[in-house]
Amino acid sequence: MRHLLLCSAAALFLPLSSAHADVFRFQLARPESSLQSITRFSADFEGAMIGDYDPDTNPAGTQTRPGLFGGSGNQPIPTSLSAGADAQNTTHPAGSFTLDIDTGAGTVLITALDADLLAGAAPDVPLTITFEFDTFRTFSPSSLYIGGFPLTIPFGQATVSALSARLPGQPGFGILSQTGPDTYSFTILAALELSFEASLLGQPIAPPPTVIPVPLSGDLILSGDSATATLTFDFGIQQVIPGPLPGGAGDITDFPLDLPTILPPGQTAHLLLSMSFQQFAIDSSFTATLIADGAADCLADFNGDGFVDFADYLEFLNLYDSQDPAADLNGDGFIDFIDYLEFLNLYEAGC
Repeated sequence: MRHLLLCSAAALFLPLSSAHADVFRFQLARPESSLQSITRFSADFEGAMIGDYDPDTNPAGTQTRPGLFGGSGNQPIPTSLSAGADAQNTTHPAGSFTLDIDTGAGTVLITALDADLLAGAAPDVPLTITFEFDTFRTFSPSSLYIGGFPLTIPFGQATVSALSARLPGQPGFGILSQTGPDTYSFTILAALELSFEASLLGQPIAPPPTVIPVPLSGDLILSGDSATATLTFDFGIQQVIPGPLPGGAGDITDFPLDLPTILPPGQTAHLLLSMSFQQFAIDSSFTATLIADGAADCLADFNGDGFVDFADYLEFLNLYDSQDPAADLNGDGFIDFIDYLEFLNLYEAGC
C-alpha cells in the first residue's frame, strides 16, 4: 500500500468540483411495485400413521389396526404421503438497486440489486395431501379404509415465507436507448441469486439459493439529480431437493391428522402422522414489475457522511487493502490499480 499512498498524495489536495453524477441509487416504491407468482411445490414423505390412543393419557382415543379385521392393539399403518400446493398470488416488493448510466455510450450497469419480493407478506397456498396405504381399520370411531389407491384430501395451507432476488456478483451490463427527451429504455442481462423459503405441514423448507441468468428490461426518466425507473423481469424456480436432510430437517413427528371416516362416513378418526422427508420439488414462475425512485449517488462518499474528504480516501484505502468487493469500482471482478484510479477520478469530481 505504501506506493499507492505516495502516488496519490497530490490527489488529496485537488479541489473538489461539482459534477452531474451518472450513478443513481433507486429505492422501490410500494405498493406500485408488484410480483405476480404462480407457485407450485410438492413434498414426498414415507412413514406411518397411528391412532392417537394412549392407555394413560387418551384411553378414548382412536386405534388403528392393519387389514380388514385388524387384530388387536393400536398399530402403525405404513403410509406414503405427497403434499402439494398450487396457487397464484400478488405481493409488493421492497428493496433497492443502483444504475450506472452512460447516455453518451448508450450503456447501463446494474449493481447492488437487493429485492425482498414478499416484503413481509407470507402468502398462504391451499394445500392438498395424497395418502397411499394398505387397508386398515380404526376403532373409536369404527371405520374401514380400503387401501391400494391414492386418497387425496384438502389440508389447510402451506406458507411461502421468503422470496428474494439479489445481484451478489458481477454487475449486469445492458444497452441504453433514448426514446425521447431525458427518457430511455434499456435491456440488461444479469445473474440473479434467488432464495426461497416455505412452510409445509409445519416444517420449514429452504432450498439452497440458485443463480440464474435473467434478462431485465425497463424504462428510465432522468431529471437532473433524480430519476425514476421501471424494471421488469420474469424468472422461474425449478428445483428438486432429495432427502434425507441434515439433522432430520423436514421430518414429521406425531403430527395430528384428523381423517374423515369412509365406511361408514360421518365421523372423524384422530391419528398421528410420523414421516421421513424424501423429496421436495418446486416448479414456479414469477413476473416482477419494480417501480423505483432514484437519486444521484455520490460514489466517492465512502463513509456516507455526505462529504467527500480525506476520511473517504482513508476508507477506500482500507477497503482496497483488504480486497473488499466494495473497492471494485469498475465492476470487473478484480480489485487493482484501475479501481484506485477510478476512485481518484470520483474523488476529484466530488458530489
